[in-house]
Amino acid sequence: MKRTVIAAAVGLAGLAAPALAEVHPPAVFAYTTHENYCPNGLQPVTINGIVSCGTPNQPITYRQVMTHPVQRTHPPRKAMRSHYQRSTGIPLKGGDVYVPSGKGID
Repeated sequence: MKRTVIAAAVGLAGLAAPALAEVHPPAVFAYTTHENYCPNGLQPVTINGIVSCGTPNQPITYRQVMTHPVQRTHPPRKAMRSHYQRSTGIPLKGGDVYVPSGKGID
């Protein structure tokens, strides 16, 4: 039973993959270069970092997309805490103060 359900899910995912690819086609950017070794009607394009021949579906090049000035907002930093200052003594009953000497138990 479990194997049948898993096989059916994998089969449906395999059938849905081409439909999802058509909904969101990959961004094809023009690749600027001085040489054009592509056949007539095609030009150098880049798809996911791979240069090939084709027709771009984006109006600008990938380099222009990456150099576009975008205002990035950074979350405010938390205020730094000051160092914890040790008290000069331990208050005792009756208003007395015990000041440890730092050399063990007195």
